[in-house]
Amino acid sequence: MTAGRPLAEIVAELERRRQPGVTRDFTADTRSMRYDAADADRDTPTLGFVAGDPFPADTSFPLTPYADTQLVEWALIGKHVAASIRNAGGPTLVEQCINARFDGEGAAIRLVRILDGHVRAFLPAGYRRLDDYALLTAVAPVLQSAGVGVVASDLTERRLYVHAVSERLAFEVRDDEPWHFGIVVRGSEVGAGGVGIDPVLCGPGGEHPIIFARPMSLASGAFDTEAFGSGNVTELPASDAADDPDFWERMRERAEGELSGAVPSRTRTWVEAAAEIDAPYAASAIAKNAVGLTAEMTAMFGVRLLERLGKVRGGAPTLYDCAIVLASFAADAPDSDAAYEIARSAARLVMGQSAGLRSQVAPAAAVPVNAPATKKRKRGSA
Repeated sequence: MTAGRPLAEIVAELERRRQPGVTRDFTADTRSMRYDAADADRDTPTLGFVAGDPFPADTSFPLTPYADTQLVEWALIGKHVAASIRNAGGPTLVEQCINARFDGEGAAIRLVRILDGHVRAFLPAGYRRLDDYALLTAVAPVLQSAGVGVVASDLTERRLYVHAVSERLAFEVRDDEPWHFGIVVRGSEVGAGGVGIDPVLCGPGGEHPIIFARPMSLASGAFDTEAFGSGNVTELPASDAADDPDFWERMRERAEGELSGAVPSRTRTWVEAAAEIDAPYAASAIAKNAVGLTAEMTAMFGVRLLERLGKVRGGAPTLYDCAIVLASFAADAPDSDAAYEIARSAARLVMGQSAGLRSQVAPAAAVPVNAPATKKRKRGSA
């Protein structure tokens, strides 16, 4: 993972956000909103609310790039349609299309999340507000009692990450290549994936992480749309960990379960099996299908793979070799969001699930364990 930000700095920032007025959440009918695109007079697009409770006058908030993407893709029914409209008519046409949907048949109740006077998320009204401070409060005692070390952490526009590694939970696939087991605690206050405790394998110091994402199941909260009149805007009280104690208890149990006992046998088996699967023609397909790689990283993938083979053992690469090389790019990612996606791509490769690779690796990688045998059709049968 990337260096990110120190955990103490992240905790201080999350505590700051709990101060009155720093964050605000509203549920609002889109008929009370207006979208203004960025132009020569406005550096960033804004989301405005008409005068009324809780705004005494027309009020607009700048949108973060992520929130603008959420809003545009919702209003224009997907990023591909949005891109076509931008190319055809520029910001003016985008603005007209969004405001038409705000007021027309597409009108809906949405959750608008604001941080430091900027709209940071545009979400369904029933979105569950599981905030990062509550997440850290829930898992911090588990990390302390398990004796793990935090090797990376970050708080981005989209997600919170805490990468913790256990020196006790370790094994070797090949000589002088130790693997350490740990977890990545992740959360998002803006709808960029759910809250999760992801198992992770990595080298010493968190090198070449391979993240096996396991999302928690999150049911959306109920919202009474019939009681919400046209044009209404309602400011919500601050969310609190006490609002959902059962969920946070599940998070603690998940973290404790991952860090107790031994390295999970399934995770270890995936890595050991990948070391036995030759992938002589897979390098270009791996680089092409990996999420998070930049163009420069894609071009360097084959070079790094050859360097690894020359240093380690020579011969044709295995899926294990390819996964380690792919995971090594996490340290070079432009941000922690991209690093996380690269590490997840490495895990998908280890599990034999990367798109486009099934026809380019040994057959064993593409056949699921305990797959039913295929019956041969008798000659002349229909």
